[in-house]
Amino acid sequence: MSRLYRTIRRFRPTPGRAPGRWIVVFYDQLRPAHPLLTGPAADTGVIYIESSAKPARRPYAKQKLVLLLSAMRHDALTRGRAGHPVLYHYSSQWCDLALTELREQYSLPHVEALTPAEAETREAVAALEWLHRHPNTLFATDTAFYERVFPKPGGGAGSKRSTARHARPPAC
Repeated sequence: MSRLYRTIRRFRPTPGRAPGRWIVVFYDQLRPAHPLLTGPAADTGVIYIESSAKPARRPYAKQKLVLLLSAMRHDALTRGRAGHPVLYHYSSQWCDLALTELREQYSLPHVEALTPAEAETREAVAALEWLHRHPNTLFATDTAFYERVFPKPGGGAGSKRSTARHARPPAC
């Protein structure tokens, strides 16, 4: 086991003293002031999922993977040092199955998350009845904007318009 994982493992909750609230922080939600991480740090545990299934779905630049993984690992260490119990889980499964593995392994009754911004992740975790999803307030745009600007393929005549032109407000 690497030194990093041994260090992160120190922040796991001790048996019988687990927090009552667990929050999943996805890789695109790493922020110093996460909206669900309020109150005393010891009362809210943080879950991170590192999955080899995600980069296996499509080619990623190695530099991007290094950036995402180092940011997530750094965030886990920072939250642990701030007093949050941390579960950092590596899995070869996609995020929904990895979360289910972790939930069963640690007997987590209830887990919360901001709704994932990425459609693949959002659709995967939608079937997890025990995962309470909160509206994602980390982004300046809302769902209606994305549905207007990025229509689904085969969405009719407007679906082939230039994204930049479609996103611009009409000229006066």
